[in-house]
Amino acid sequence: MTQRFFTIAVRSVSVMSETELEITPALFDANPDLVPALLRETHRTYLPHHDEVRLEPSAVSDESVRVVTLRKEGAPVLGCVITFPDGDDSQAHWSWPSYATDVRARHECPVVLMVMWPYRSSPERVFNPIVLGPSSVITPHVVRPDDLPSAIRRLQKEGGLLTG
Repeated sequence: MTQRFFTIAVRSVSVMSETELEITPALFDANPDLVPALLRETHRTYLPHHDEVRLEPSAVSDESVRVVTLRKEGAPVLGCVITFPDGDDSQAHWSWPSYATDVRARHECPVVLMVMWPYRSSPERVFNPIVLGPSSVITPHVVRPDDLPSAIRRLQKEGGLLTG
């Protein structure tokens, strides 16, 4: 399985110099606060009140999956599964829901599935709700390279983005 990374140009708010930033699972390891920023900036997602963002161990062996929880007073209030598909991941719609339901069960909280899609164009199936059964669906929050700069600039401005 080939790991795909996407690189974007980010302008620093203070000095306006361009820097390259790879959006990889390691970036989320160092910056779990990027998850709520991306959900707010790219999907206008309402997030529950929280006072902590925590990177959690993943129960799956796939190194391209990250789990982040938003917590209030130590209790999880939202789980986030972040996936980094590589290329034509045509079978992912079968595995992504299992990642989300696992996080929901382990942390006993609502969950969101975020797909870090490495291409500017996306097949329609990536955006479509995934039908689990009658009246049961999960809809991926797809983040593409063009969606990232505003969330990253906000974190840089707040001094919360680590790149090294």
